[in-house]
Amino acid sequence: MSEENNEKPIFGRKIFFIAPPPNIFPFVTNKLRELEYEIYVIPDYKKAREILRNNPDSICFCNLDDQKLSVKSWLNYIKSYHDDDELKSTIMGVLSSRSRKNDRENFLMQPNLGAGYIVTSVGNTELVDSIKNILDVNGAKGRRQYVRANTANNPMAQIVCEKNNQMFTMQLQDISSVGFACRANNEDAPLFVKNSLLKNFTLRLEKKQITASAVIFATKPGDDFSILVMLFLPNQPAMNKPAIQEFVANTLEQTTIGDTQHIEDDQTDYEHYGEEENA
Repeated sequence: MSEENNEKPIFGRKIFFIAPPPNIFPFVTNKLRELEYEIYVIPDYKKAREILRNNPDSICFCNLDDQKLSVKSWLNYIKSYHDDDELKSTIMGVLSSRSRKNDRENFLMQPNLGAGYIVTSVGNTELVDSIKNILDVNGAKGRRQYVRANTANNPMAQIVCEKNNQMFTMQLQDISSVGFACRANNEDAPLFVKNSLLKNFTLRLEKKQITASAVIFATKPGDDFSILVMLFLPNQPAMNKPAIQEFVANTLEQTTIGDTQHIEDDQTDYEHYGEEENA
């Protein structure tokens, strides 16, 4: 691992999986998201370079079992990231159901393979633990404990609550599994007193609605509106946390990856990458 990659960022790192094995990865990605890692799936390696170019300092795992590229091509694919100034900060890793000594040695010699060679032909729980250990070594979480999504421009992300016999509908600014911020009119904000409880309100998270309770942690007055910061009470219904984590993951997926059909395919011939230089 390079000295640069050893520096753990304050806000953590985005984690990308390129075409992960479909038989195990719904479980793995969901479990990692439950553990508050910021996970993304890129379905095709041909779309990955452009996405990762816009997300420097990320961690990226390539699935060697994806037959779109040979083992040699995957080796060259990973090398190409180190050769690209805009992509060399990406910490690469490898997933494979095989554990051939020669393959492992060749990949582990790559200077940017800081996320290692992970064998997937183990139990799902063991696989999650292996990936989690790699993520922690590379500062995937940084100092943050919870993944948060910005929802300020999503009109379908709202809180509906009652206060002093009045109904209020407020726009969510951001949300995580432990709390959220919302926007209140300045004339209404004094009704929401710091450290007071707000019980049995409704969160509208696009197509889902959940009932929750929270404590008002802080109020931040502004020129046009005030921001209310709320922390969920610990005794929430069991379904709330996974519902919020799913919404956060979907929101981040849309803003970070979006519709990959609009991303130009990578046309590089990785089977022969670098041969001209070595000739």
